[in-house]
Amino acid sequence: IPGMGPYSRFSVTGGRLLVREANSSIRVLVDSNMNFNGIRLVDVSDPCVNWNGVKILFAGVEHRDSSWRIYEMNSDGTGFRKVTFSNRNISLSQFGAAAPKFARYDDIDPCYLPDGRICFSSTRYPSLSFFGFRTTNLYVMNYDGSNLHRITTERNSAEEPSIDPITGKIIFSRWWVNIDMPSDETYNGITRDTNLSLTNDIGNMWWAARMNPDGSGMELYAGSFK
Repeated sequence: IPGMGPYSRFSVTGGRLLVREANSSIRVLVDSNMNFNGIRLVDVSDPCVNWNGVKILFAGVEHRDSSWRIYEMNSDGTGFRKVTFSNRNISLSQFGAAAPKFARYDDIDPCYLPDGRICFSSTRYPSLSFFGFRTTNLYVMNYDGSNLHRITTERNSAEEPSIDPITGKIIFSRWWVNIDMPSDETYNGITRDTNLSLTNDIGNMWWAARMNPDGSGMELYAGSFK
C-alpha cells in the first residue's frame, strides 16, 4: 500500500493537498500544476496543522525520482517555503560497497512542537533495519531550520510523530523487532529455540512510544509487552 509500511512509505503516487471548507466544498492547496517560486510538487503527504490553525507542514516530492522533503504553507495558500533540503554533509565511505544504499534519504511525517520547533521522521541517519530497508529516525530543528539534530537511534525505525497536548511529549510509532518466542518449558516463559516454543510467531510489530522532545525518557505509550 503506497505510503504504508517499510517498503512503500516513500512511494510516489501523485497526491494533492486539499482543504475541506466548513460548507463541505473542497479547495486545492497543492497539486502538480501549481508553481511555488519555481517548485512543483508531484506528490504530497503527511499534513500537520499548526497550533494556531494557520500554517500547515507536509512532506512533498519535486520530481518522481527525487527524495521526500518537508514544506510549509499557510492554510490560505500563501507563504509557501521549503523547510528541509538535500544538504546532508557526511561521508559514506565507511560503508564501502553498501554506501549507495544511503546516498538517498527522505524526510517525512512532520509535526509542530508546542514551542514552535519542528519534528519529523527521516532516513538521514545511515542505517539498515534487521530486514534490510532504510531506517527512519526522529529529528528536531528550530522553526528556521537551524539546530537540526537527531533524537532517536532506532535500528528498525521510528516515525509518525505527534504531540500529546497535555504533556508536550512526542508520541510516535516504533518498530519492535522481537527475537524471543513464548514457551511453557523455560523458567522465564520465553525462548529462542523453536523446539521449545509454543509458536514461531515472534510478534514483530509497531508499538506506540513516547518521549520528551529532547529524546529522553522514552517509554511504552500504551499496551503491554506481555
